[in-house]
Amino acid sequence: MSDEDNDNNEIKEEQEEKEKINFTFKNGDRYDGEIEDGKKHGKGKYMFKNKDIYVGDFLEGKFHGNGVYTYSNGDKYEGEFSEGLKSGKGKMTFKNSTITYEGKFENNMANGKGIYTYINGDKYDGEMKNNKFNGKGTYYYKNGEKYIGNFLDDKKNGIGIFHFSDGRIFKGKWDNDILSQNFNNIEQDENNSNEENEGSNDNNENENENENNNDDD
Repeated sequence: MSDEDNDNNEIKEEQEEKEKINFTFKNGDRYDGEIEDGKKHGKGKYMFKNKDIYVGDFLEGKFHGNGVYTYSNGDKYEGEFSEGLKSGKGKMTFKNSTITYEGKFENNMANGKGIYTYINGDKYDGEMKNNKFNGKGTYYYKNGEKYIGNFLDDKKNGIGIFHFSDGRIFKGKWDNDILSQNFNNIEQDENNSNEENEGSNDNNENENENENNNDDD
């Protein structure tokens, strides 16, 4: 094979690969990566003028696939993207906060099942909607206590069970983190009522037996 044939083969192989560019946009953003048909497509790195950085997959000019988005303040998202938005499984770490979230994302927000972990040892494991606790979940406190039940906008709302660290179990209904109905008292009242009824029945039976004995005499 001649040198000319080798050169042609190398050119052909290069053309079959995605073209790579290092380009600075008029607004100050920069892109370093693969392109196809004039669009960011494949693997690349996008550097925003405000110092945000995305490294990962692109599809027809948008973040799409797996990637890492690092914010200028040090916050970081690692996970899946769709049509330029955080969507799918991912992990959000807040540098200047005490929270880490790992779970489902949709439209750039925590939506679906996920876990919030706090640096103080608390943890939430449950359903999310628009970055807030919404739906069924469990909140674990660092002291060993936990709440299992319904949440609305980050607060206990609806039916739930609270487990104390000393072993007591508290059932009730919450409204915006405030207990509005104590099911334990209801159950206790029912138990007391049943005990009173049983005692009354026993007394009636004893009275009937005494009457029968008197009649026999």
